[in-house]
Amino acid sequence: MITLQKKSFGTALIFAELIYVLFFNILRDYLGLPSAISYGIDILNLLVCCFLLIYGDSANTLRRLRLRGVVAAAGLLAFAAWLTALLNLVPPQLVLWSSRNSLRFLPFFFALIVFWEEDTADRLVRLLLRLQIPNLIIGCIEFFFLHKERDNVGGIFGTAIGCNGYLFAYLCIVTILMVEQYLHNNASFFLMGASCFASMLLSAMAELKVSYVVIPLIVIGAFLVNRPTLRAFSLALVFSAGLILSIYLLLLFFPSWSDSFSSVKVFLGMGRAAGGGYNISRLGAFSEINQLWFRNSLFKNIFGLGFGNCEYSSFSALTSDFYLKYGSYHYCWFSHQMWFLQTGYLGITCYGIFLLSEFFWITRMKRRFGDKDGVGSFGQILCGVILVNFVYNSSLITEIGYLLYAALALPFVYYKKYLPEIQRRESSRTFNPTPTESRNIRSDTVAEADNISWKL
Repeated sequence: MITLQKKSFGTALIFAELIYVLFFNILRDYLGLPSAISYGIDILNLLVCCFLLIYGDSANTLRRLRLRGVVAAAGLLAFAAWLTALLNLVPPQLVLWSSRNSLRFLPFFFALIVFWEEDTADRLVRLLLRLQIPNLIIGCIEFFFLHKERDNVGGIFGTAIGCNGYLFAYLCIVTILMVEQYLHNNASFFLMGASCFASMLLSAMAELKVSYVVIPLIVIGAFLVNRPTLRAFSLALVFSAGLILSIYLLLLFFPSWSDSFSSVKVFLGMGRAAGGGYNISRLGAFSEINQLWFRNSLFKNIFGLGFGNCEYSSFSALTSDFYLKYGSYHYCWFSHQMWFLQTGYLGITCYGIFLLSEFFWITRMKRRFGDKDGVGSFGQILCGVILVNFVYNSSLITEIGYLLYAALALPFVYYKKYLPEIQRRESSRTFNPTPTESRNIRSDTVAEADNISWKL
């Protein structure tokens, strides 16, 4: 009974934390609350971590789900980060602050897998999809009536500069969810088209040019990881029309960008451009950081300047000397630049291993147990989208990272319904069913817990 109460409380804490993440920006920007309210998320996350540690079934749940590889990859990432801090003699308070900024999502991710069940995951999915309506309304008010634009259009994520990075992460998640729901007959053509149009319009108003790369990649990814159907071809038609319309709207709102769409080469070249505050380009960041600060040092290229040695904060004690001197380069605006500066290729490699471990686990579960409602395909595509966010903005070192990791945890939660089958396989090392037996086992397992539904 006590264990169940702990699990229920942990479930509620995580959901409350996500609600906080979704709305704290608008409370700050529209109601005038102080920016310090963001630290309330840290308090909730600390409580979540405590419940993860004291909940007696945490390790068993992760073990039964055969998540040893994912847990090991997360541990390797944290160990690599702290190793670079040790080798560079980074002050302890900066290491702790950097852990708070960059590693806080790891225990949150595993806590969500342990505590949540399908019904709670369904609640989050429905909430995210339904928020698209108020998100579009608020975004239009910001753009057309408050005369906000570009980095100051965030919809439900407020109007502070950089809020469009939060908006982009949210739109990526909602777009993948809607695509998978449509492809698996859980959403109508009209609903999918309306949601995607809202995403395109918001992307145009917020000048999210990367959407014109990511959204086609989402569609291509959906084709690759799902079976070809008539719905898939209709999806391609909708997105092609929506892409053309959104580019037209972008050029209508911002005529100066017309040259950027003159050719694919020019468009992709923007990724290597600097200036306008972006003093280190996105795609050329590693070579530019090497020239500016590493200067071809093998040690610095491998281990960086040390985890925490480039951090910044509103508290002077948690701001590094490096940031005070070189903060004008705005490397902290991008997750991959911050990680590379502080941990070198070791940290970047370990981050990639962590994402790959999740991708391979989802792929393995999808092949073994199927993908009835598209949750496996959703997770596979999202792994690639998270990589884009890692390069494009600072999502993975700011609060919106909680939402990305929560979305990434959804396939793990949904596949928990196959725990009985996973345990049966583990109970016998010689378990090697025939193809017919395997199909029968899969059918029986699905029949036991077939009440999963992404329908709105």
